[in-house]
Amino acid sequence: MKKYYNTLGLLILVVLGCLGQVQISDVQNVVQADDLDKKFIVDNQRLLLVEVNKSKTIVSVVSENSLEPIQEWSHQPLDQRRVYSNKNYDNQPNLLLSGDTLFEVYSQAVYATSIATGELMDTYHLFGSSNVILFVEKIPESDNWLIHYTRDGITYYGIYDYKSHNLTERSIENGTRIGDKQYQLRSEGFVFEDLITGEINSAVTLAPEGYRINYLWDTENYFVWIEDGKGSQFYIDAKHGVRELPCLISHDCKNLYWTDSLIYFNINMGFAFENIVLNSNGCDTLSKSYMEKSGTYFPLYMGTKEMVCYANFGSWYSISHNAIYDAVAKEWKYMDFNNDINFANDQRDFGDRIYIRGEDDVELYGFIATLHEVNSDNFGVMNKKFYGQTDDVSSIIFEKHPTLGSLFVCTRSFKGKSDLWALKSKGSSPQKIKSFTNSMNLGLNYISNEYLFDDKLFYFFNGSVYVTNSDGTTKLIDALQCSPFLFYNGFLYALIQKESQLINFIKINPGTLEIQSKSLGGGFNLDNNVSAVGPLIIGPGFSKSYYFDARLEKLLDIEYFGNKLNIAIEAISKNNVLFLWVF
Repeated sequence: MKKYYNTLGLLILVVLGCLGQVQISDVQNVVQADDLDKKFIVDNQRLLLVEVNKSKTIVSVVSENSLEPIQEWSHQPLDQRRVYSNKNYDNQPNLLLSGDTLFEVYSQAVYATSIATGELMDTYHLFGSSNVILFVEKIPESDNWLIHYTRDGITYYGIYDYKSHNLTERSIENGTRIGDKQYQLRSEGFVFEDLITGEINSAVTLAPEGYRINYLWDTENYFVWIEDGKGSQFYIDAKHGVRELPCLISHDCKNLYWTDSLIYFNINMGFAFENIVLNSNGCDTLSKSYMEKSGTYFPLYMGTKEMVCYANFGSWYSISHNAIYDAVAKEWKYMDFNNDINFANDQRDFGDRIYIRGEDDVELYGFIATLHEVNSDNFGVMNKKFYGQTDDVSSIIFEKHPTLGSLFVCTRSFKGKSDLWALKSKGSSPQKIKSFTNSMNLGLNYISNEYLFDDKLFYFFNGSVYVTNSDGTTKLIDALQCSPFLFYNGFLYALIQKESQLINFIKINPGTLEIQSKSLGGGFNLDNNVSAVGPLIIGPGFSKSYYFDARLEKLLDIEYFGNKLNIAIEAISKNNVLFLWVF
């Protein structure tokens, strides 16, 4: 198995090994953590688990009782970062598998590597530096990718043939994607562009006044309900496209969902929400019931049956907010999730049961990773708790094995504890397969924002900035929060938060450990999104977007024509900082 090693990575391991021995003499516990992001990929008869950080990739095969690494490599894309998808409530790395080739998506290029040999086969530079890739997905049964990207603050789609390296751009800008079509509201009404073919058509013409557009969405698809102002109503979804509603729905409707034959909607009655089911062939009322709070409709797929769930995203007040509609009995069957948080759209179907992602808010434990097993015979719920996570869960991903009939689960906590589990049969309890550990935190409970300079490791831990080397550990300054470190012009810079949201910058001489601290004002919190890019420390956020310029030693707002911007993704190219503006 061929591997690509990083010299700096080896140096870090050597240094940490020595430092670990020093720390063991001072404290009782050396904590190991998992800092690799994970994604399951189904590959014909295999289930793969891919683990990544900025440049390292590990591919493993998931079996019934083990995890077998088959390949590992490292690339070093400059001035780039991995692209992640926010699918089903978790950020997962944007990875595509075609045969034995794994495509890894970065902000400027896609890297193709063989999982059989570990060799880099091709690099696809889709754009110049003015464009940023937001997401890449494979179009089924073709050699094309659908690319979502941004240029000069405007988002676009395009079709990319990775065999010919040819990009065909689509014309609609900043539209609303529903399935394989992108919709846009124009003066003449709703128009849409087929993202695969490029064909543009009119969806719904609207009256100049009196029309209403209601957007209902989940994390994957948008659902749009339109009153055209001329007496007709329309519904747009990914499965059917544009359909005219055969039954006029009340203006007080808060949520709407239309399957092949049934229309579900609820109306605010003041004291409760009336939940109504209509037969779309004849508009007969099949069911009326009352819910305490408004909910959202999601499809639940049990084998060949598509059922509909009315979910409140985990209310602590009443289990009646989680129900599934029995079309034969023409009534809602309530599901007891034991007041746990549940996300009905994040599911895996096993025919006789569905697994739905959840979380359990347990006093003294925090949020515990949970899966809800829904029995398709009686809609009963068994709650699977992953109590091995002794601190708050930060993510849970799960996937069905293509041949074993088992569900495999990866849980991860905010403190870096990560485990692989298996649910092997209906009604079974979670079985731990493996615990992931790949970095050591020098005997402290949790450290962040590590920066290695020669033999010194600078980091933030539990309210202070420290430096550790073979001579021991030194506390440099107290702080409530600390940004990543930036090395510029011979000094280490970082932003720290003091009491009352006051922000200082610190300037450290890494040779002498002399430290300077200067106030920059305040009124906002440092958060986990702060990053060091080139000579800048950038803090994107909805409360305040700012950057610290080490060349000027000043904190400045990010503005465009006098408007303060909220940014989500940033990178550096020569003397320019590129970023995605969220509005």
